[in-house]
Amino acid sequence: MYEFQLFETAKNEKFRGNFYLKYYDQLIVEYVIEEEEILFSHKYLDERMKENFETWHFYEKEKYTTFIFNFFYEIKKINMMSSFEGELVEEYCRVSLGDQEYTSIISYQNLSSPIHFLFYPGTRESRLLYEVPISINSEGQYASPIPIHNMLKKETIERMWDPFRKKTKYRLQLLNELR
Repeated sequence: MYEFQLFETAKNEKFRGNFYLKYYDQLIVEYVIEEEEILFSHKYLDERMKENFETWHFYEKEKYTTFIFNFFYEIKKINMMSSFEGELVEEYCRVSLGDQEYTSIISYQNLSSPIHFLFYPGTRESRLLYEVPISINSEGQYASPIPIHNMLKKETIERMWDPFRKKTKYRLQLLNELR
C-alpha cells in the first residue's frame, strides 16, 4: 500500500475509502466499513486487474483489514481524550476556490502527529487533517494527512480547538469558528 484515503461522508453514512497497491500493478482497492466488517472491492478494468485483486484478496485481505481497524481505533482514541494540550506550530492564510482558507497546524502532546485545522469562514466549513501514525507498508511510510473531522465528535473538535482559539494570529477572523 502506498496511499490510503478516506472519503468524506455524511455523519451517519458508512465509512469508505480506497488505497493503492504498489506490487499489484497500482491496483486501486476500495473499502467500505460495515459494523465489524470491512468489504473490499475493485472496479475491474481488465482481466489482469481482476486477477490481481483476487490474488491480493486471498493472500493479504486480513493484513489490510487489521490496518484499517487499527486506523479507526486511533481515531476512537482521539474521541475519548478529555483534554488537549500542545503547541500552535504554524498558521497561514490563503485564497482557495474563491474563499479564504485559514490553516492552523497544532502539535498535541498526546498525539504523535500534528492536526491541521482548515477553516473556510465564507462557507462556514472546517476540516481536520491527521496523519495517523500507523505504517502502511514495510518501508515504514505513513499515509498522507487524511480528513478526520467527519469521524470525530463535535465536542472533541471543540476541545481540540478551544485552547488555541485565542492564540492564533487570525483570532478575529476565526472568532466564531467551531462554536
